Amino acid sequence: MPNRVNRKMNQEAFRFRLRVEKAKLFSGRRDSNLEVLTLTAGAAAEDHAPLVHDQFVAVRTHKIHGEKLKLIDAALRRLDEGTFGKCEDCGRPIALKRLEAIPWASRCVPCQERTVDSAAAEEVEEHFKMIA
Repeated sequence: MPNRVNRKMNQEAFRFRLRVEKAKLFSGRRDSNLEVLTLTAGAAAEDHAPLVHDQFVAVRTHKIHGEKLKLIDAALRRLDEGTFGKCEDCGRPIALKRLEAIPWASRCVPCQERTVDSAAAEEVEEHFKMIA
């Protein structure tokens, strides 16, 4: 019984952390600097390079925040379904330290490393196909 209580308390703590992180992202989106996307029209030629850079940063940040929101929502669903903390690839438990650092993690470290290595290899392969 104590393990069940501790597990339930951990799940509620993770749910709280995920909701806080989600709220931070939403508040950041309201304060977002996407207005830089409309600033190039009347800008002088020498101002275009910094504006384009700022636009790139704003779009990239917006995209990263959107991806993180999806990961957080998926983690909240896993909490509801009772699968939170289990690796989606191998089914083994995700280390508590990993979940404390990245509560939206869906894979254990070994499976995440394989996923990243595989994606990097595919990216390199695509790059060489383009230049061949």
